[in-house]
Amino acid sequence: MSHQSPRPDNENVSSLGQQVTALEAEVQALRGVNAENRLLRSEISELASQNQSLLQEVESLRKKLNARLPVEPVFDDLEEFIKGEQVRLSTMHSTGRTGDSGRFALVSKKQQGEKCVRCSSHNHKLSKCIKAWEGNVVGCPLCNLESHLVDNCDKFEQMSLKEKVDVVVVSRGNMAPLRTKSPWYFHLWNYLGSEESEGIPLPTVFPWSEEFARDLSWDRRGKTIRSIQKKYDATGDEGLLPVDPATSSLEAIYKTFPGLRDLPWPERLNGEFIGT
Repeated sequence: MSHQSPRPDNENVSSLGQQVTALEAEVQALRGVNAENRLLRSEISELASQNQSLLQEVESLRKKLNARLPVEPVFDDLEEFIKGEQVRLSTMHSTGRTGDSGRFALVSKKQQGEKCVRCSSHNHKLSKCIKAWEGNVVGCPLCNLESHLVDNCDKFEQMSLKEKVDVVVVSRGNMAPLRTKSPWYFHLWNYLGSEESEGIPLPTVFPWSEEFARDLSWDRRGKTIRSIQKKYDATGDEGLLPVDPATSSLEAIYKTFPGLRDLPWPERLNGEFIGT
């Protein structure tokens, strides 16, 4: 008796055919994706090549432009800085401001053609830049460079205590403070406790606190500080600069910065206010 293989019913055949058709469709789709990928890789390679060419062209143009720019004169920044401050300090009266009405014209004239390495303005240098989104101004006003802090500068190290205070305190009166290793108010307190300060009028204008500088710099998305800087650059009028209540006086400074309690109390401040 012979046995015959069972014949697949029509339903199974139909199901297998559908599966084969579906697989063929997927294979075809994958081939299409691979073709698109190859095309995209080719386009990316071409764009990269074009980008490299553009970068080379930009670099070439930059070199040509730099070659045409005039060379800036070299001068002693430290000497110029101190001379500028002597004009103001020599006529300082009880308000802590210069009494020389010609000072405004002098500042405006001196600033022409100078460039701030911090904000790229040609109307002032870093020493008079007041924008401080982080609360302080990074860089060295003596060298007009951002590459180092002022109290890391060799020029600063050679200065007397008074000259250091002139740089980090007096010249930054009602402006954002310079970023320093040692806070500006430590330099001030050390100076006030030294013999160098004897017989010299007390400073009456001081840098802003970092919180005040940061808030003012971000006010109205920077419009407020830019407006103040623009007016100050044009006139040199220090009366346009806002006063920070937290640093408006020696007493306010002592109350604002608790770290001062770790320093000896300057004898010359006895009677000025109660430092306890």
